[in-house]
Amino acid sequence: MRINTGVDILDLRRFKKSLERRGKNFLLTFLVEEEIENARNRPESLGGFFAAKEAVSKAIGSGIWQADVKWHDIFISYDELGKPHVALSGEALARYDKMSGIDVDISISHEKNYVVAVCVILTDSKKNNYE
Repeated sequence: MRINTGVDILDLRRFKKSLERRGKNFLLTFLVEEEIENARNRPESLGGFFAAKEAVSKAIGSGIWQADVKWHDIFISYDELGKPHVALSGEALARYDKMSGIDVDISISHEKNYVVAVCVILTDSKKNNYE
């Protein structure tokens, strides 16, 4: 068994400036409509989804746009208690399967000007099977 991790931190001040300047088109670059609705227009939640997707992409060993992994290959949602969850598709799912992924978990937190997200992927392999 192997544990793969990814982490991302985001400066909410920069994120808010981009959001003010580019509006919904900025959000649609990395989120789908359902994610935008789930965030309820809260910049810390929108930024949290961005950071979560970055963290997931790092945990699968690619980052965004590397190895054909795209923003929309990673879907973030909340359960009824507010815990974030991840659903993978496309190349992100293919990489997760190739690394023998068993489970993926994320946590998102924000404080004043920062958002941080951590992703942990449990695999059934002792080696990195990214390629």
